[in-house]
Amino acid sequence: MIENFTDIGVRISEQMSKLDLKQVDICKITGISKNAMSNYVNGNRVPDTMAIYKLSKVLKVSIEWLLTGEETALHEENLLDTEQIRMTDDERDMIAKFRILEYEDQQDTLDIIDMKYNRHIKKEMSLTLDDGEIARKADTNETA
Repeated sequence: MIENFTDIGVRISEQMSKLDLKQVDICKITGISKNAMSNYVNGNRVPDTMAIYKLSKVLKVSIEWLLTGEETALHEENLLDTEQIRMTDDERDMIAKFRILEYEDQQDTLDIIDMKYNRHIKKEMSLTLDDGEIARKADTNETA
């Protein structure tokens, strides 16, 4: 069993690069302070439970991978089990067309998908944080 979680910051940085996110983006989305985020990335601090959860969602990785850099065999099998993936006709058509494209065009297409997905995630996280802010204000008003 791993007792000392090392390289969490390295994994956070790697995944941020893959998703073309900056520390400030993650701070805005998750509500994690800039100072805390810097400490996580630089390996000066291990994120607390809530920060780990938020980071795993924004970075689109499992909590286990974020902490250890490993995935359980069960998790890896589920990712590779194509019978669990249900696709619409449009999705199958899109994949068929994608496979016909030249490599450079495939990369351009993936870039567009990543951009749109990241925009969606940022918007979704912003709405979630706004809802949380509204709930906190309501709690504060009730106790006043």
